[in-house]
Amino acid sequence: MVDPVFNGKNIVQSGNVNWSLLNDKALNAEMDKAETIVGDQARATAWGGIDKKVIATAAPIPWMWDKPYLVRSSNVNPVVNKENAAWDLSSMSLK
Repeated sequence: MVDPVFNGKNIVQSGNVNWSLLNDKALNAEMDKAETIVGDQARATAWGGIDKKVIATAAPIPWMWDKPYLVRSSNVNPVVNKENAAWDLSSMSLK
């Protein structure tokens, strides 16, 4: 899960899955080395350390989708924010 989305070698022109565009040479080298480790415990320890370093870069902060999927009850009066077309939760009320 870590290598495909945070290894700089996966930054490509089309179909890029490294959305953060993280391309840290030291981390890339650690990931390449960790791919070759044999043994469950040693491999888990190596990838766990890499995961902590990736998190420290803030690259994994999730994308806030512009238009999230929301479900509302039939007894709610929806109010849509005219600037971003999202529901204005602070102005909604019950019918």
